[in-house]
Amino acid sequence: MEEYSVKLPYPEISLPRNAAWAGAMLNNFAGLNSELGAVTSYTYRSITQGGDSSELGKCMMELAKVEMRHLERFGLCAKALGTDPRYWYPRGAGFAYWSPCPLNYSQKPAELLTASIREEKAAIEKYNGQINAIADKGLQMLLARIVLDEELHLRILEDLFGKYA
Repeated sequence: MEEYSVKLPYPEISLPRNAAWAGAMLNNFAGLNSELGAVTSYTYRSITQGGDSSELGKCMMELAKVEMRHLERFGLCAKALGTDPRYWYPRGAGFAYWSPCPLNYSQKPAELLTASIREEKAAIEKYNGQINAIADKGLQMLLARIVLDEELHLRILEDLFGKYA
């Protein structure tokens, strides 16, 4: 799995209670464009591409494993910031539970790789925006570390697109 994750540790951080930051971490955890969505999308894509019996299937599962680490980190952050890390995200005055409905269920390599590339780019943009908006150095460091993995995923997916599309 090491080739799918940057060889740097994730920072250990201590966080104050902060509802706004907790909402951002919940969104990363289980929002519409979240790590939970990434884990389930990559797992589905792995299964439909033959799992470990194919290069593309194996790659999708390895990406899912790294995204699961990110899912755990964001869940721990949400909890430390003072919220319940359920599979939900802030919406309006309340919360909406995560749903697999918006996931891309394409089984064609070019289409699933295009969707994966788009999703990684959206995650990078979202996390970079949070780095600029959140005034906690530890949380900024964690987000920056996760961005490194997402950028590596983007490079891997772009290489696969050149091969399979």
